[in-house]
Amino acid sequence: MPQFNMGQNFQNEASNVNGSAHEPYTKGVTQPAQCRDSLFAALFVGHLTVIFWMCRTYIPLVLASSPMSTDGTDDAAFTKAFDYDTAQGILLLVVVPAVIGFVASLAGLALIIACAKTLIHLSLVFSIAVSLLVVLASVASGQLLGSIFALLMLALTVCYYFSVRDRIPFAAANLNTATSAVKDNLLGLLLSTVFYDVLGFVYTVFWALGFYGVMISWGCMEEEGVCDTSGTRGGIVFLILLGVFWSTQVFMNCGQVTTAGTVGSWWFSPEESGCFGSGVRGAMCRALTTSFGSICFGSLLVAIIQALKAMVQNERAQSDGPDILLCLVQCLLRCLEDILEYFNKWAFVYVGLYGYGYVEAGKNVIGLFRARGWTTVITEDLGSRAIAFLTMILSLVVGCTGLVLKEAFPEYYEGVPGWGAYLTCFLISFVVIYVMFGVVDGALNTVIVCYAEAPNEFQQNHPLLSEEMREAW
Repeated sequence: MPQFNMGQNFQNEASNVNGSAHEPYTKGVTQPAQCRDSLFAALFVGHLTVIFWMCRTYIPLVLASSPMSTDGTDDAAFTKAFDYDTAQGILLLVVVPAVIGFVASLAGLALIIACAKTLIHLSLVFSIAVSLLVVLASVASGQLLGSIFALLMLALTVCYYFSVRDRIPFAAANLNTATSAVKDNLLGLLLSTVFYDVLGFVYTVFWALGFYGVMISWGCMEEEGVCDTSGTRGGIVFLILLGVFWSTQVFMNCGQVTTAGTVGSWWFSPEESGCFGSGVRGAMCRALTTSFGSICFGSLLVAIIQALKAMVQNERAQSDGPDILLCLVQCLLRCLEDILEYFNKWAFVYVGLYGYGYVEAGKNVIGLFRARGWTTVITEDLGSRAIAFLTMILSLVVGCTGLVLKEAFPEYYEGVPGWGAYLTCFLISFVVIYVMFGVVDGALNTVIVCYAEAPNEFQQNHPLLSEEMREAW
């Protein structure tokens, strides 16, 4: 694991670039290679054992309730139907949009490097334009209250644009640096992201089948059956929901920690970068071993709130009328979820960079915001806006592939309207581009932290990018 820093107490060097002095804070230090928050890693493994038992016990009930006959006639019909033409149809409908979406994401990376500042400006202008359209739609429909609220949002959006205009060059430099780090480690980051996504997908499929089997055993899937989920069963449902939310968070945050560790290696030890260099391999190894307990810890906190929110939402859906108390509880849980997810986003950067435990990483996050304040928030927000804007634009463009495929291969789109072909390609490409740019978003957060802590190392290892950052600051 590369040594990312030399000292303990560190005056924020980045603040001196523009001559201002911020409150000093403790600079991150690479921690000894040992497992941290091991209890939560053990709990996660235990939860996987329980889910495996649930699937092994209850998935046979799902298969037994399937309308497929046991004499093999339906299997033969399925095999006959799934011939070469069907495979070719799947290739055209799914694989082609996914590949084009991946190529578009690579073009997007080049676009960010070439004109990050313009993209940030366009994303802000786009927000203003959308707000203006909402105002016009509210006025045209005659909704007085809606028009007032829309006007207020438009005013706030315009004020935000003018208040952050001077921050755009620095945010663009950060975004350009993050994209350069991703480009230099593209293959490794891509493979690690796909690996975590596949794990999450496989887990979710088996979890859903197992949970469906549990519902069958309780009589919930019968046409006139009464599904009682009160008492002990309600607790079981909560724990099952907690499992899927926890696993989803763990796989997603493993990707964030891997990205943070990779960008950290690129920042401090650029010789470790490469298609699948030691920087990516080491970061991925730490995410799945020594830092796995910390990832499980932070992910569990968010998962508990998400599971509670799902239970409250289900209670609201089953209630006879509006319930103000449940509405307030759901709103409170949503706010807590947003706050904790934002906190985790930064805490996992420190976990990936230095190998801190979750609590120690949280202390560093608080120190970062005390030292840099709103500069960190604004820089991250502007960069994320540009990434989201570019994701949407590229997906809208790639969606046109559906129209081309429909005209070129009408036999595979028989009965499918033009908007259906477009929407299919749009959604598939959006998922691919979103996953790809999610890596850039994680890299951006890591760059913000690294520049706050080690601008001198950045100047030494990446002088051109460092000069751009200093001039923008």
